[in-house]
Amino acid sequence: EFVHGLDYKFALPWIHKVTTRFKWGDRDTRDDVERSVDYDYGYFRYHIKTDHNISAKVKTDIKFRFFKKNYITAAYDHKGYYIFNGWDYDFFNDKTKRIWFNVDGEHKDVRYEDRLVSDYKKESVGLTASYQKKKNWKVSAGTKGNFYDYRATTKDKKRYYATLGGEKLFLEGRLTTILKLKYRHTSQDARNDTDYEAVRFAFRYRF
Repeated sequence: EFVHGLDYKFALPWIHKVTTRFKWGDRDTRDDVERSVDYDYGYFRYHIKTDHNISAKVKTDIKFRFFKKNYITAAYDHKGYYIFNGWDYDFFNDKTKRIWFNVDGEHKDVRYEDRLVSDYKKESVGLTASYQKKKNWKVSAGTKGNFYDYRATTKDKKRYYATLGGEKLFLEGRLTTILKLKYRHTSQDARNDTDYEAVRFAFRYRF
């Protein structure tokens, strides 16, 4: 794998930073997800991100990524792009606590060379609210919707997420415990609705 990129900061009020990345190489599907069949592929990705400090309380970033995969032994070659825009609003922030909100939206377009029925577009919108007691604990709650529009309309679906997460610091901040709860509801005309729940607990120790 090869990675090349550039970060540049501006002394301008309307643009703070630009980040670019080129990445290409060879991988296989085992690197992405667990599959019973292993497919090798070559890939290329280009990524650019701009950060903007609108005010002391409001910040936004815009991301664009182009991606392409060429499979060696399977007809899954595809390419596409996505555009992401996120907004952060600091409602309250002092030495002891912070309250902030994140709003984001994304458009994704994927095209397959030999499997045209798998072409799709995806629109996403999400909202997260967070409260932090600095040097002590943090809690966040969020919701998100993904809306898939396939060339084969029978595959169209909607996915809704609800998340709740928290972090707690111990040992003067060296130990962090993390708890995340996730719920997902999938609605698809051609199939029965499905629900999915997950719980994740982890810890991080800083030496």
